[in-house]
Amino acid sequence: MRGVLSLLLCLAAPATGIAQSVQSTRSGPLPPETLRAFADTVALMQSSLVEPVSAEALLQAAMRGMLREVDPEGGDVLMASELAPASATQATSGVGLELTVRDGSVVVVAPLPDAPAARAGIAPKDILVSIDGQPVRDRLAWAVKALRGDEGSKVALAIRRGGGDGVRTIEIERKRLPSRSP
Repeated sequence: MRGVLSLLLCLAAPATGIAQSVQSTRSGPLPPETLRAFADTVALMQSSLVEPVSAEALLQAAMRGMLREVDPEGGDVLMASELAPASATQATSGVGLELTVRDGSVVVVAPLPDAPAARAGIAPKDILVSIDGQPVRDRLAWAVKALRGDEGSKVALAIRRGGGDGVRTIEIERKRLPSRSP
């Protein structure tokens, strides 16, 4: 494993050049050599790790790492494909929450006004512990998908208020929402 890490560090050495390329191409796509170096690193990791890891999982990890490097307080990353079922103009059914990730916890930024979550009393800074009994820690994209569902279906949210230790479970009925919120 140490050899893999050394090799990865050697591959990462051109990263300063990559960073400069990224900076100079803010309005356009990355240069092919930058993408090739990244793809080579992903392939090396996939062939060297003991447990199999998908390219998508590695891509998401890389994106989270990049985000944390430039914005340590920033939230999680959602892939475009994770939001694909809902466009800005397409209505979805959900509970109406805007979420982020802080220190691994999925945290409510705000419930949408008049949405089921707001009517159920969910408030900003509430921590989402589980959805239908499934833990959500470090799983923002999954949480967004799990909160969506058929209109009229119910979902159980385990919520921890603020910094408290107590967790309460709230059952919420999904309703049509006019935006991309979960």
